[in-house]
Amino acid sequence: MEQNNNNEETLDILQLYLDELEYVKELGEIEEAVILDEYVKEVEDKQKKEKLKKMLIESNLRYAMSFATNYLGKGIDVVDIIAEINLSLTSTINSFTGGNLKEKIETDIKNSLEALLIEEDSIKVSDKRLLDRLEQLTESSRELAIELGREASVAELAKKMEISEDEVSGLIKMIFDKGEKL
Repeated sequence: MEQNNNNEETLDILQLYLDELEYVKELGEIEEAVILDEYVKEVEDKQKKEKLKKMLIESNLRYAMSFATNYLGKGIDVVDIIAEINLSLTSTINSFTGGNLKEKIETDIKNSLEALLIEEDSIKVSDKRLLDRLEQLTESSRELAIELGREASVAELAKKMEISEDEVSGLIKMIFDKGEKL
């Protein structure tokens, strides 16, 4: 049931964002081509350059967001997807010097979201390793308490777990920071 609620919340957040984009003006092909041509030229007027950039970003937001649905349900929070797309779109416009803007936006956003997906997977793996280490510490602590008839020292735990005393101390600190007991 909770997974279903999370999916509904995800779609609600995305839909709210997409609804807001309905009020943002999209440029027609010709209008965008004219603005792009002007944007890639060396414009002396910084305010004009910023205005052109803003127009290009806003005009391409809906197109950029069309890639979001491909990453829903893959372990990335929808807010992170939206943020990554916005950052990638802005970066693409900032660095654009010519060529097909839509292709560049698509490539950059897909690369950015794939990198985010890899990062999220890496975090999950790291979290799993950390949880496994914490479980190992808890179990080792129990075993040594039974064996020794007292709480084990950091050195004894490190020896049993075959890790450094600093790592054991760090794990113990994490446990106590969470308010749990070994």
